[in-house]
Amino acid sequence: MTKYVRTEVVTLEGKLYVGGALTDADGDHKAYIEDKSGALVVDGINATKVSTGLYRYNYTLTTDSLLGDYKADMLLEYGSIPQRPQIFFEVVSEAV
Repeated sequence: MTKYVRTEVVTLEGKLYVGGALTDADGDHKAYIEDKSGALVVDGINATKVSTGLYRYNYTLTTDSLLGDYKADMLLEYGSIPQRPQIFFEVVSEAV
């Protein structure tokens, strides 16, 4: 699991595949991040399209971000088929 120190930038990246090919979302392309308490610190913010089928969202941790494990995912929609790529990361008090 990747570790980040408070005030660092966490980059979320999601890829949308349809039929094995990268495809642009025709619906939502939103980012979500949940801290260790279960609170949503990012709740449905639009991710940026980087290229065909590739979306990115940068989140800067605050000086008072909770330490511990976080879950992040993106909702990428094409037609009625949502995809939710997930990543997990840990916020630590100092660089390891």
